[in-house]
Parts: sequence; structure tokens; C-alpha cells
Amino acid sequence: MFPVLRAQKRFAHDANLSDAVRRELEEEQSRGGKPEQPAIPAGWTVTRKPGNRTFQMTKQYEDEEIRVDYNSDEKVTDTNFHEISVLIIRNGKVIQADLTVEEGELVLDNICFYPDSKLALDESAEGDAKRSDLYPGPHVAELDDNLVDAFVKYFEKRGINQEFGDFITLYSFWAEQQEYESWLSQINEFVS
Repeated sequence: MFPVLRAQKRFAHDANLSDAVRRELEEEQSRGGKPEQPAIPAGWTVTRKPGNRTFQMTKQYEDEEIRVDYNSDEKVTDTNFHEISVLIIRNGKVIQADLTVEEGELVLDNICFYPDSKLALDESAEGDAKRSDLYPGPHVAELDDNLVDAFVKYFEKRGINQEFGDFITLYSFWAEQQEYESWLSQINEFVS
């Protein structure tokens, strides 16, 4: 008899979870004020794989390939803080700028230079180790203001500007909502 009671108890808990998940999913799908997918800035393409916290943006500018990587850091609980990495690839070399969007403002944090684009784009652990041995460049706060302003104008000319930072924030909110609803739907299917 004991196995039968245990099975009945398990099914009762499953039904409670199923009902709770279904209600939450219905509420999320019907509520107003959800983030809408923002318009992609002119010239850019966005690649986002459902189920991932990351997305990538790409653009051509003259003879340069521009790639932006966004990775939501689950350890950062501040929804007004977003980190992006911008890679400008030209003639087999790369300038990488690390930026944050803080409270709606796009902030230049660091600039690296890689004389070999293969090394800059290598996502393996070995590539990470090799890059960690390279000189990362000085902190932007240590640079002359005129040099920082010149870098900012360089990036703005390529479409990395305040409007771009606004898009990153809005798109990340929209993508998070998509992932939450998908997660609820998958859990609902599993427990139903």
C-alpha cells in the first residue's frame, strides 16, 4: 500500500505545480506593459538563439567588420547594468572595446588591441589564456581626455553611440521576457 499512497501524493504535488506554472504563464502572456521588441538600428543584424542569455550584433562599416557581443551576467542583479564587447576587425587586426550601459548611459571601460584577429576571435580556453597574457591597455580613466574623446567619436562614427546603448537595454529586457515565457511554457509541458 505504501507505494500507492506515495504515488498519489506525488501526482497531487505535480498538479499543484502544473496549475501554478500555467497561471503564471497565462498572466505573463496577457499582461500589459511587457517589453516590445525594439527596432534594430539601421545597418545592424541581431543574432539570438532562443534559450541563451547572449546575443550578437554585426555590421559592416567601410572595410571593417563590427561585432558586438552581449552576455547577461546572472551574477549582476542590477537590471540597469549591461556589459557589451565591441570588436572592430580590419586587415586581420582587432580593436576591442569593453563598454557598459549604466543607468541608460553608454560608458567606455577598456580598449584592447589584438594584432591577430584569429586570437581575438578564438573562444576556446586556450584562446582565453593567450589573450590574458597580452597587455590589455590602460584603464580608460587613466587616458588623456582628448584621447578618450577621440575614441568615443571613432566608435560613434561606427554606430556605437547612446541610441545603440538604449537599444541594447531594450533588447535585453525584451529577450529576457521571451526567455521567461519560454521557460514557463517548457516547465508547464513537462509537469502537465
